[in-house]
Amino acid sequence: MGLHLTRFEVSGAVEKLLAKAFKIKATAAIGLLLIVLFNACAILGDTPQAYKQKAEKAYSQRDYAAALAFSQTVLETDSQEVDILYTGGESARQLREYDVAILYLERIPEAQKLGELADADYSLANAKLAKGEYDEAALLYQKYLQGNPANKALFSKAQEELNYANWALRYVHKDDQVLVAHLDENVNSGYPEFAPLRFADKLYFSSSYTNDTITSPVTRIFSSIQGSPAKLYEVNTNDKNLHSAHITLTPDARRMYYTICESKGNGDYRCALYGREKQYEGHWGPPKKLPRQINLDTFTTTQPTIGYDKILKKEVLYFATNRPGGPGNMDIWGVVVEKDGAYGEPFPLPFNTAQDDITPFFHQQSQVLYFSSNGQESFGGFDVFRTEKNAAGWEEPENVGPPISSSYDDLYYTFHTGSGTAYFASNRPDRFAPKTSFDSKSTDIYKAKINVDLNVAAYNSQDKGQLDGVTLELTDLGTGLVDTVASLPSGGPIALPLQLEKNYRISASLDGYLSDKADISTEGISSFTTIKKALYLRPGMVLVVRTYNAADKAPLYGTAIELTENSSGRIVLYQNTANSYQSSFPIEFDKEYSIAASKASFSMQRKSASTLGLNKPDTIYQDIFLTSTSYLPLTLYFDNDKPGYGSWTDTTTPLTYGQTYLGYLSRKPLFISEFSAGLSGPPKEAAEAEIRSFFERDVEANFEKLQAFSEWLSTYLQEGNKVELLITGNASPLASADYNQRLISRRTNSVENHFRQYNGGMLQPYISDGTLTFKKDTLSELFNSQNVSSDGTNRRLSEFSPAASRLRRVTISRLVSQDSMGVSTK
Repeated sequence: MGLHLTRFEVSGAVEKLLAKAFKIKATAAIGLLLIVLFNACAILGDTPQAYKQKAEKAYSQRDYAAALAFSQTVLETDSQEVDILYTGGESARQLREYDVAILYLERIPEAQKLGELADADYSLANAKLAKGEYDEAALLYQKYLQGNPANKALFSKAQEELNYANWALRYVHKDDQVLVAHLDENVNSGYPEFAPLRFADKLYFSSSYTNDTITSPVTRIFSSIQGSPAKLYEVNTNDKNLHSAHITLTPDARRMYYTICESKGNGDYRCALYGREKQYEGHWGPPKKLPRQINLDTFTTTQPTIGYDKILKKEVLYFATNRPGGPGNMDIWGVVVEKDGAYGEPFPLPFNTAQDDITPFFHQQSQVLYFSSNGQESFGGFDVFRTEKNAAGWEEPENVGPPISSSYDDLYYTFHTGSGTAYFASNRPDRFAPKTSFDSKSTDIYKAKINVDLNVAAYNSQDKGQLDGVTLELTDLGTGLVDTVASLPSGGPIALPLQLEKNYRISASLDGYLSDKADISTEGISSFTTIKKALYLRPGMVLVVRTYNAADKAPLYGTAIELTENSSGRIVLYQNTANSYQSSFPIEFDKEYSIAASKASFSMQRKSASTLGLNKPDTIYQDIFLTSTSYLPLTLYFDNDKPGYGSWTDTTTPLTYGQTYLGYLSRKPLFISEFSAGLSGPPKEAAEAEIRSFFERDVEANFEKLQAFSEWLSTYLQEGNKVELLITGNASPLASADYNQRLISRRTNSVENHFRQYNGGMLQPYISDGTLTFKKDTLSELFNSQNVSSDGTNRRLSEFSPAASRLRRVTISRLVSQDSMGVSTK
């Protein structure tokens, strides 16, 4: 594979089709091909069945543009032709027409996803991932994997891409695109623009070009001074059969490298690196092809970037190539440039992957190499990565993240230090319309003003607890002026904006604590960056209150602490976060204090603290143990008619509740869509919100509560207590009473199975010796189905409504014969 983007360095089905289309006429390409196909079909008078056969034949030959054209013709006659929905959807996906792919693949009925269509959910998930719809993609991958597909290769790929989707969900931000600007028509056109490099006030880039003497577009290097139309650059070849691209300059602008490519036919292009030296009068000297050890015969060498390596103390020329010796199709290699201009032996870089690693850019000041890859963990397509060179070698590459990396192909990242601006190429949807249909790889050039955020948090140096109300002061060390004064908000941390190429000092202060400070530098930063800095303040006289669960002595998070100074009655309130079990209070000498700790489902506890007779800075610790009132009652919810049965008469199941829960959770999007079906506007929004709330507040929250209760129960049993659990089941009125009786028995049995198998069976010994027993009641709530439809044809109300869903449940109560920790009993 040559350069992934251009019409002269590409391989694969789409690119070869483009090359064939060029032979028809200039820029008509696939658009003309589709017209020819449609007209041919009309003239011949083919039947829909004939079109279907043509579509399937073209698809089998990987002629995806023709397959999509024929599929569209079939679907105009029969929009529900399932095989063609798959053929057309898959063809569109291969052509990166993801909206079309999703439109077709989503119309395939669930019941039809068998045999050759068994991979439809995988294809749909893949298209969603490419569109950046990571949440929906993750659900579809999960659904596909849970179906245990026969295609083991796709099964492994789906697991990998599910991890990518979940990874992307943690980092993508919907508003990141506002930081990116699309360059105007002075640079971008309907042809692909790529390989941007700004030097001083001039932007160099590559694009297609044609005139009256050239029958087909060729690629040439252009330059544009800010705000002026682009012009052909002087170093381009004049040969209409060759292509010029990918300019890079040494920091002193005395030497350049670029690519010249020639067609080898059949959509295959061969590229090589050339260099030029700046002459005394200011013009560029003649082009010189780099030696054979760099331009290896029969292989492509392209996309050069040059920089001075501070470790080697020599210049290194980096480039992308498909030569042997690397793990992938395209890999990034380097070669040392000696002071006398001689070149060493090229070497592959250690972070290359089995996929494509391309478009390197070396930022000399920071010693960071940027590149694009589709073989690393990404947001979809090619993402931009960075790796820094130090004495130990290259660091593990990291994704630069949004807004540079996206679900589309993002390549050719470069950075201009003087303006603090990054430039890159991307095929995002807002690019100028390509000259050719389905040319989804056509890219435009974008820029982004790089910024840096300082993420500051302040902690008590004694207990590492986070501090609130801290005053932060940011000073510009270059001017000595205070840049920013801010107060650290409750729960912190806070993000402070920094400028590039600056040195700062951040200091933190708080009454009762000694201040802390740190120096920060943004010199050499060349991509969006968040600098994290933790400051630790040493207390004067401090009271640290720590809260624990009395049942197992474990830290108790999220408690509220009320501190009262007895003589004045002054009250200080502190709410611990979900990740904190301790709070710190600056207190005064010769005072007495009252402490009250409270948390929902726990009893309030009161303690006292005193500084009478103390006169030196110190930290006083007060530990408070809160007793749980109860984890119960605990209600667990089930999907309709789950768990299923092997035999109609089964009253038991081999499944645990957790196994049924995962399948139920995967159908959450279906419940949302079905319960809101037929509605519009505010009623539809309300219906979606209601079912979403049910899953989050009832189904998911109570499953987490079950895990916490199980952990508490194991400790409680270890302390010698004897427990009987009462498990009560219920069902919706869709089936007969006899069937529901057996269904409820299976549900209560799945909950019992949970305790038998919990944490590797740690509770089984207590069950075996009778210390933990179960009493199951499947009758008490069997017919409690008021206001719920029993009409099986009205699935919206009988199956998917929150009211019906709440009837499909099991409730756990607890009976304790001995309760040494004061837990309520029945």
